[in-house]
Amino acid sequence: MCEQPAVSVIIPVYNAAGTLARSLQSVVSSSIEDIEIICINDGSTDESGDILSTWARGDSRIKVITQKNSGVSAARNEGLMQAQGEYLTFVDADDEITDEYLANLLRAARTYDADVVVCGQQQYDEEGKYKETILPFRDMPQMSPADLAAMPPSVCSHMYAATALQTPGGVAQFPLGIRYGEDTAFHYAVYPQCCHAVQIEESGYIIHYTGGSSNSRASSLVFDMLKALSWLASCYKQYNQPEDYRACLVCYASHTVRRMHSLGAHSLQASAAADMRRILREAGITESDFSCLNRRRASVLTDILRGGSGLNLSYYFKRFKKWLKM
Repeated sequence: MCEQPAVSVIIPVYNAAGTLARSLQSVVSSSIEDIEIICINDGSTDESGDILSTWARGDSRIKVITQKNSGVSAARNEGLMQAQGEYLTFVDADDEITDEYLANLLRAARTYDADVVVCGQQQYDEEGKYKETILPFRDMPQMSPADLAAMPPSVCSHMYAATALQTPGGVAQFPLGIRYGEDTAFHYAVYPQCCHAVQIEESGYIIHYTGGSSNSRASSLVFDMLKALSWLASCYKQYNQPEDYRACLVCYASHTVRRMHSLGAHSLQASAAADMRRILREAGITESDFSCLNRRRASVLTDILRGGSGLNLSYYFKRFKKWLKM
């Protein structure tokens, strides 16, 4: 492809034979044709590779990259390094987009000269129940950490200017070895570059949930988020924006705490709190940095920083009531 495409669509693929054709069809049917579609086959063991090859032969815009299984973050990172588009966006292999999805995001990005554009989502659960999230329009020329925290955490339904994803270390990357929370960590990592954000009312990204996170995986998910918090703290050392990065780190820590409290065993809660306390202290975070949070969330992180688990009587009372109903 000689000329720079308007949009690079990055699709990580792992054993998605049952949904991949639907996802690809939605992307190639987009109303704007000036796109490149980068599909990363992340070591699939089903027919995903054959499906990708068939679609690539039928559409020259589709580029297939095959790598050994390394996880969704590694697949997206490869896509980021290969992308040539003016703007970049992500689509998961079990989701789909509407015909106007890319056009709507691209129009807003160019109209407002935005670093990142975000829209709402349509969601279908395992039982086929439908839910739509429509975000109010907002133009944020100087997005604050609070604005960032209020946005949807998934990178899907976002479009980024390629120039805004250039970090001091090269093109922005997702944290490796993390299965949960990597999306949100990526948003916070690119925050110093993605200062101008626009939120539009369209909801053209369609999510199909094929499986939820079970309680048996809760602890691994939470500790993944703590790894992401540590990774984020290391990323921010590259930037000379201490006030903003401290607020972002605190916001992500507060986001992690809400998952920590889903852990059943108190010993796991205490272990997770200890890890968070170590990460925050090593990053130089103090109680004065919690002013970016509301009073309740600030009190939880204050307790953790002082050596507690962040749990209060209200939490234990709710768990006791739940136990009584069992």
